[in-house]
Amino acid sequence: MQYGDLKAMGLVHFTPVGGLETILEAVHISTGLPWWATIAATTVMIRTALVPFIVKLQGNTARLHNVKPQLDRLTENMKLAKESNDSAALARFSAETQELFAKNDCNPLKSLMLPLMQAPVMISFYLALRDMAHLPVPQFKEGGIAWFTDLTVADPIYVLPVASSLGFLAIMELGSEAGGVSQPKGVKNIMRFMAVAMVPLTMHFPSAIFVYWLTSNVFTAGQIMFFRVPAVRRFFNIPQLISHPKPKAVGKQPGFMESFRASYEGGIAAKEKEIALAKERESKLAAQKLRRQNRKRI
Repeated sequence: MQYGDLKAMGLVHFTPVGGLETILEAVHISTGLPWWATIAATTVMIRTALVPFIVKLQGNTARLHNVKPQLDRLTENMKLAKESNDSAALARFSAETQELFAKNDCNPLKSLMLPLMQAPVMISFYLALRDMAHLPVPQFKEGGIAWFTDLTVADPIYVLPVASSLGFLAIMELGSEAGGVSQPKGVKNIMRFMAVAMVPLTMHFPSAIFVYWLTSNVFTAGQIMFFRVPAVRRFFNIPQLISHPKPKAVGKQPGFMESFRASYEGGIAAKEKEIALAKERESKLAAQKLRRQNRKRI
């Protein structure tokens, strides 16, 4: 290939997708790498360029986690003040919340930086590789490796979609890329379902897209493990996560059938106790009557 070939094919435009196609073409021509390696190398290059933003995001997430008890207390106070229409207290607690954020250099809004930063990259990679495969770029047909030599068609044995799904699961189990704070169980279950659903939904995608996804998954998993090392966190000034005491578990509320059964069994037990007390009273009365009769005879 030569510079400008993709533009001559009608691919490169003044859009993020066109810009990414230009980068892919430049990496491919300048390095002489086959296309599968070009995609992987470009993925690593762009993900590495985003690492400084990930460092800032991890620091923000860690500091937010460490002040969570104070933040929860202020949030509850603001809720109570709002319910009681106490505007003065609401303003005071709101100011204390902002002061807490400023003192600890953290803000929940900064957590939106990760999706806002990564979503355009992911979408651009998907659209660029899809368009290059569907055109197709002639060199894509022999640009693969192993069993997927043709990057323009789907994996014939479905190893790539399954591996991508497993990589997504591994990242989810390792923790958030934003800082490793564990997700609620309900969210994890939804993500597990999505990982399984990815296989039938993506199995017909061109192999080129899976080369990007697999490379990105491996990079993300390695990045999560890398930033868990205490020495690395100290080097990048990322605070260690404080282990907060878990709130006391609230017992599960019984359902209708459980409540009905408990009420029914309680009623039976009360009735049996009442009968037993009645028999006991009758026995005492009979004993007293017998003693009176004996005294009269005497």
